[in-house]
Amino acid sequence: MLVAALNACMMLMFVSFAQSKKLAFVAYESAAEGLLENVDGKYRIIEVNVRPIVVLSSEADIAAARTIMTEVKANCFISNSITADVKLDPQFRMASDVVT
Repeated sequence: MLVAALNACMMLMFVSFAQSKKLAFVAYESAAEGLLENVDGKYRIIEVNVRPIVVLSSEADIAAARTIMTEVKANCFISNSITADVKLDPQFRMASDVVT
């Protein structure tokens, strides 16, 4: 549940920041996984990998989308509240390249 909450938080922050910066995007999907380890006899998540894919209509929007992802990583309140190492690995694709 923690990994899903973190993934959802990052998605909602991206949508919010994109709206405020007038960045139109075609689609957003994301996968996330957490690494669970036994630390001192207790299980805890030590790492979370979030891999969003943002589909854009223009290559000119990639720089703005990257900037927004940097802001998402810095401002996600869930990732800022946990001790696990959070890794964000976004990919950006063009709508013209996406096969439906």
